[in-house]
Amino acid sequence: MGVGIDLQQVLAQTNAAERVQQVQQQHPDMQQRYFELQQGVERKQRNEQVELTEDAEKALIRERQKRSKERREADTQSKGEEQDQAGSEKDGSEAGHGTLVDIKV
Repeated sequence: MGVGIDLQQVLAQTNAAERVQQVQQQHPDMQQRYFELQQGVERKQRNEQVELTEDAEKALIRERQKRSKERREADTQSKGEEQDQAGSEKDGSEAGHGTLVDIKV
């Protein structure tokens, strides 16, 4: 007795083999698509990180400039007050100089 070949079973296995082959052929394509997608996401994240870093740097520079300006203004104001005090002390001594008259008889 020979082994009989069931045509339906052969066709079913052929269809299954075709599907497996299609999946195997598409697999590299799927990997490539996934890889491209991942690269796009990473690129977007790097760009956003660069933008955030640049914004943070700009904010830091502005803050430093603001502090520097405030220090200069405070120094200028402090020097102005010192000059005013020195000037008023000098004016006071000169004003007292002419007010008293020393007379001997």
